Amino acid sequence: MCLILLAYKSHPQYKMILAANRDEFLDRPSKGAHFWEDYPNVLAGQDERHGGAWLGVNKYGRLAALTNYRKLPQDEDRRYKSRGQLVKNYLTGHQNAFAYLFDVSQQYKEYKPFNLLLGEEDSLYYFCSEQREISEITSPGIYGLSNHLLDTPWPKVEQGKRELEKAVFRDRFDLEDLFAILANQDEVEEEQLPETGLDWRWERALAKVFVSHENYATVSSTVILWGWDNHIELIERTYRSGVDDYQDKAFAFQVA
Repeated sequence: MCLILLAYKSHPQYKMILAANRDEFLDRPSKGAHFWEDYPNVLAGQDERHGGAWLGVNKYGRLAALTNYRKLPQDEDRRYKSRGQLVKNYLTGHQNAFAYLFDVSQQYKEYKPFNLLLGEEDSLYYFCSEQREISEITSPGIYGLSNHLLDTPWPKVEQGKRELEKAVFRDRFDLEDLFAILANQDEVEEEQLPETGLDWRWERALAKVFVSHENYATVSSTVILWGWDNHIELIERTYRSGVDDYQDKAFAFQVA
């Protein structure tokens, strides 16, 4: 994932509203959201190269979301584990979020830099491999995460949070408002671009909420609605050739 927007305990119907974009190289094979054959309680997309995931939930009331942390240069000669395994192992395992993140904090060097959000029925945790601190998110509010720390004020994060707050507090909650936020293609002014070590042209391409590049783009948007009654809905929008050409899939279940 490259943008995660989250309204936590801020809506009368939903304890968690998550809206996220997955940006990826277009030649990387993956499956969209589905209930996994080997783990039928897991609902997530799946990377066909390494078998991991970037975002998902399970029927026991767990949520996991991952973004890469952009840090250059990286040791490209070193062999790392796939970061997608961090999501997979949590959703298919039995540890609670804190215990799982404690184990991850002891093994973070085995992965390239990452951010990990883990949710349970009554708790939400955040871990960044660059900070190496397990943080419990307890305050209701609007949060944003891209390829740096939680709530780093990058333009796409700040804009996304503002628009999500508007959507959450409208008199009539509309799912399409969330997808419209994720489909924003506004350019970012050069003086506002993050400085992460990339060429400025790449910085500019990646700074948009919806990324559209020759071989790297936003390939899907996902909304997860977790109700106070522990009813979970996941809606995934997969893009075929741009923001206006897409296919939706929707899932719903009650936490066991």
